[in-house]
Amino acid sequence: MRKITLLFVTFCLILSIFAGCAPKEDVTRIFFAMDTYCSVTLPAGYEKTALEVEKRVKEIESLLSPFLPGSDVYKINAANGGGVTVSDETAELLRFGLTAQNGLSEFDVGLYNMSELWGFYGGVQAVPPSEKIAETLLKCGVKNAVFTDGNTVKLLCGVKIDLGGVAKGYAADEALEIIKKSGAPRAIVNLGGNVATWGLKANGKPFRVGVRLPYSQDGVLGVVESADLGNHFVTAGRYERCFVENGREYCHIIDPKTGYPVDNGLVSVTVLGAPAGYFADALSTAFFVMGLDGALEYIKNSGGLEAVFVTEDNKVIITKGLEGVFTLKAEGYTTEVSD
Repeated sequence: MRKITLLFVTFCLILSIFAGCAPKEDVTRIFFAMDTYCSVTLPAGYEKTALEVEKRVKEIESLLSPFLPGSDVYKINAANGGGVTVSDETAELLRFGLTAQNGLSEFDVGLYNMSELWGFYGGVQAVPPSEKIAETLLKCGVKNAVFTDGNTVKLLCGVKIDLGGVAKGYAADEALEIIKKSGAPRAIVNLGGNVATWGLKANGKPFRVGVRLPYSQDGVLGVVESADLGNHFVTAGRYERCFVENGREYCHIIDPKTGYPVDNGLVSVTVLGAPAGYFADALSTAFFVMGLDGALEYIKNSGGLEAVFVTEDNKVIITKGLEGVFTLKAEGYTTEVSD
């Protein structure tokens, strides 16, 4: 209970940064879903819309969580290779995970077994024996998910999946659809590191979205003016779930090629400008695995994407489109603009 209370207090402290100091006529609904505190901020009078957003986010969690008995993902993983017919939404996101392997192989939703081996799903967090990692790698990879008929899917080779790498982003997409249909002129949705905005602040200015200061409970690294950067701001950080063994930190983001937690000098990656929340979600993980150089090359060839990278030596590297838009707030860091 003490840990949950601390998380709630921390969430409330940083909420005003994400909201860009929401005016008094705006109201914020806070709820717990997808293993984190979430919020939706809307003008007064749209309280029903906020409730609809909460309901929809929890519906998506009930479909996609690998830990909730009865969810599509839970049933797929428990089928031991048997066919399971899933919802259109689950099938769509799993198909995205499959097609992402063409050009974005660093993002792999078939790493459940490896994350479990490292203790990131509630077990004992410790470095496994190398032979156990090699053995578990044979039971990883979304390529082993096969659609046999319509939305019927089965997993080969003992593989299990986890769609958590796109679930919050997809939920943010759905939340924005509800908000747009309601006619609300502005909104901020915060799903624990996945922030989505709609419209402008009440004073007609863009929302200011805070980038979290790594390893801080309530600090802000910097602020981005959200105009012309799309609706989604997604961060992947090694500090979110990690443990230290023999003086070395191991994070929850797994390299699908090696089976080991990523250790490439990056501390966090924030993605902006993606056309959809679930895509921004996937990109933040993929960029983290790629490393700084690989991610910058991908961005250079994609068009429209922007990112904020934080390194272990306290450098903040921003893409060119964020020059004059990103403002560094934390002391002890320096900012560089990528070539």
